[in-house]
Amino acid sequence: MIKDGTWCVYRGKEYKAGFSFCTEEDIEDQKESIERWEPSFYERYYKYIPIEPGDIELTSSDREDLENGFVPYYDRPDEFSCIKVVHKSEITKAYRYDPYVIYRDIKCLIRSFDRSKNRYYLETYFTINPDKLSNIVMIAKLAAAGFDVGLYEKYWGWYYEKYVSPDDPDLQIIEQRKEIDVNIL
Repeated sequence: MIKDGTWCVYRGKEYKAGFSFCTEEDIEDQKESIERWEPSFYERYYKYIPIEPGDIELTSSDREDLENGFVPYYDRPDEFSCIKVVHKSEITKAYRYDPYVIYRDIKCLIRSFDRSKNRYYLETYFTINPDKLSNIVMIAKLAAAGFDVGLYEKYWGWYYEKYVSPDDPDLQIIEQRKEIDVNIL
């Protein structure tokens, strides 16, 4: 799994951290539409949303964490996750992960992972440069790497996309990790 966003160390283990700014009134307003979508969703998730200042929602994909006070969130044959709300005073460290990919010398963002087809969806942006020769060189480099032009043009350039297998030898995943102050969580 590629780590992205805020992660916290709780009892010696690193977890994905989430934050909520919902009030009890927000939850009640959403409850009816949530129950129409999936009746058990409210029971599994929304009643556990942290609503107190300083609370952090931890997410795990390890079933053993159920023994440590986590409650099921998703419990399907192909995917499992559980959550637990803790106060930030129980967090020992916090990190911000900003992953990216180098694919054939082209820096890309990972937009998603398709489990059913076992592939990453990569995206990169190409800013139009006043130097027309560098535009041609970059377009040729993207085409040689197998990128397709995205569905829309950005106001400052174009975006290119590509699906890549995690086993592709040209795929280099980099997870930049920066420690952040627990007190600002």
